[in-house]
Amino acid sequence: MTSSQDSNADYEYYLQTGLALINEQNFVSAIVAFDNAIKADGTQAIVYQYRGATEYALGNVDAAISNYNQAIELDLNEAGSYFNRGIAYEAKGEFAKAIADYDIVLSGNPNYASAYYTRGNAYLALQNYEAAIKNYNQSLTLRPDDPEALFNRASAYHALNNFDAASADYLAAINLNPNLANELLQ
Repeated sequence: MTSSQDSNADYEYYLQTGLALINEQNFVSAIVAFDNAIKADGTQAIVYQYRGATEYALGNVDAAISNYNQAIELDLNEAGSYFNRGIAYEAKGEFAKAIADYDIVLSGNPNYASAYYTRGNAYLALQNYEAAIKNYNQSLTLRPDDPEALFNRASAYHALNNFDAASADYLAAINLNPNLANELLQ
């Protein structure tokens, strides 16, 4: 076996080990495995994406963003890195940056329902209710039975004093997921 083959085998071993550890929710050990995969081959964007998701799961949002940045630097066309970085930016309250990342995702994949949904959430947080509704509409066109999108669109309608539309969406959301009724009561 050549040194290159050894390196590829090591990379694959550590990558798969990290994924198995994520499945066991052993996130700290997963990061160590991903670090070793990067030592074996630091040119693979996917390992940075996985390490970013693992850091995010641990609450290390800045470390997650740093990993997503590295993944994007290695592969500008990987929508998952932009999407996940957008979620991390939202967690930090950096909604404009999140929206910019979701825009990139949707420019390459206009049928990505989750990107419309999360972009709607960012607009909702910015109190741009019309833009939020537009994004929830797009998300619901692609996934009509998404109770969270219905619920959040209802919240945007409610903020605009469109109580009829809000009520209809709240009822539809609760019919799909009765647990959402508790959120209305809070």
